[in-house]
Parts: sequence; C-alpha cells; structure tokens
Amino acid sequence: MALVPVPVQHAIHARAAASHVAYVPARGAPPYRYRDWKLQSGVLRILFANRNEPRKLVVFQAQRFQGVCRAGATHSYQMAGVKVWYGESGGRRQAWRCVNGAKVSAWTTLPELRFAAVGLARIAASGHRV
Repeated sequence: MALVPVPVQHAIHARAAASHVAYVPARGAPPYRYRDWKLQSGVLRILFANRNEPRKLVVFQAQRFQGVCRAGATHSYQMAGVKVWYGESGGRRQAWRCVNGAKVSAWTTLPELRFAAVGLARIAASGHRV
C-alpha cells in the first residue's frame, strides 16, 4: 500500500505538476499515517499524523527554490546516494534536499526525543515526482 494513497497522488499531480512541486514521499515513519494535503501559494504540504496522538504531525513539503540549498543547515545526511540537509529554526526541525528547482523537505515541531532528525532526513530523501 502506498504511503500517500494513489488517488491522492493523482490529485496532487493534476493540481501541482504545473508549478513543479508535485512530489510525494515514498517512506514514512510508523505510527504516522497520511492525513491530508494542501497546495497553497505554490507550496505543497502533505500532513502525516500519529494515529495514537492525532495532533502530533510530520509535514512533507515541496516548493520552488532558488539559492544555496545548504543555507541554514547544521549538518547533513547521505541517504541512498541523496544528500539531505538538516537544521532547526523557530521551533521547527527540518530536513531537506533540492532537486530540479524544488526544495523537498520534511519538518515537525516535535522535539528530537519524539521524532529523530534521521527520520525527517529519510522522509525528505524519499521524495519523488508524481
């Protein structure tokens, strides 16, 4: 079964392909499951909620990007040949990578003890176009 349901992937492609942000993650982090998605102002967000604590969220995000990808990073990960950057800002912990003019990221406001940085990196690294 797909992490993001196939009909949702088709809807994301239909609405976000023109803005070049039609990305979904291939890997998640149990017990987080797909909850919802939205496209606002050219930013695609796919929300994953903890089934035991529905207010605990991890967000997969894709948006157009120009600039230095590693800006704001405190360290990096190499995941299956993909370089992923990691940093924290304003209470948000985020892992990201840049590909084809888009910044693909996974973020949460949960503390490190509740959701590891490497888990965010794995989700960001798995992002692919639909």
